[in-house]
Amino acid sequence: MRNEQEKIKKARVLLTEFLSNPPPNEDRDLEILEELSQILPDPNLTGYIFYSDEYRDSTGKIDIDKLIDKCFQYKPNVIEL
Repeated sequence: MRNEQEKIKKARVLLTEFLSNPPPNEDRDLEILEELSQILPDPNLTGYIFYSDEYRDSTGKIDIDKLIDKCFQYKPNVIEL
């Protein structure tokens, strides 16, 4: 459980930086997304950020905790052969 809490904390820091105003430069954006892809199991993270209003609060800002919760709910489909 501790490992998951550490991942959540790190993801929160990275998402805060990624969504900051002004945003990081393009190279840092890519580094952040790469780190997040290692931390968060859901491959749809960028879709949630850029193409969904479901994870925005009443002011239009991304609700980072809600987004992280969604990403940790992801369970991949495993097809056994």
